[in-house]
Amino acid sequence: MPRVTRIDRADAFKAIEAVIARGEAPTHINVRAELGQRGSPPVISNFIGSWFACYGADLAQRAADADASAPAQRQGVSASTDGGSIAALTAAALEEIQRAASSREAAHQRSIEAANDELAKQQQALAERIAAFQQQEQGAQAHVQRCYSDRDTALAERDRALADAATLRQALGEAKAQLVILQLQAEQFSAIAERLAQLEARLPQI
Repeated sequence: MPRVTRIDRADAFKAIEAVIARGEAPTHINVRAELGQRGSPPVISNFIGSWFACYGADLAQRAADADASAPAQRQGVSASTDGGSIAALTAAALEEIQRAASSREAAHQRSIEAANDELAKQQQALAERIAAFQQQEQGAQAHVQRCYSDRDTALAERDRALADAATLRQALGEAKAQLVILQLQAEQFSAIAERLAQLEARLPQI
């Protein structure tokens, strides 16, 4: 059959009282040995704390009574245990409880630190993502500004081209007008030359 490793409150309290009855301080080591090496140290330490929460005041009172030469009477505790031994057991058990509490507090503190570390990592990752988004946004805004600038440049070049075309059209119109004038003048000159030729042809006959 598989070995039973789970312990309950009754088993733990019985083992604690057996250890105290031998005149030993109930630590997680000797209580676990009394239980046949069953139970984890934190669990056994919790049971020791529970036992002293239930019977610690009575045990302390018995120690005080023993100091006053009154016999200690309690089921599970040897009557031959004197006040000094009970006080020593109480101090040792309180030390064990304090050690267990310190262990739990340290574990709790480690859990808090681990949670804080994880939170810090998440915050750092979030900050990096925000910075990346902001950089992308700035890049997009710069691209938009460049597009606007390119558009403005293209519009300015178009306006200059239109102005140049208008100037060329005006110059062409003026050139055509001058050409017409020159043609008229050429026709006039031709008529004058013809007239002069006719006159010259008639001069020898005079």
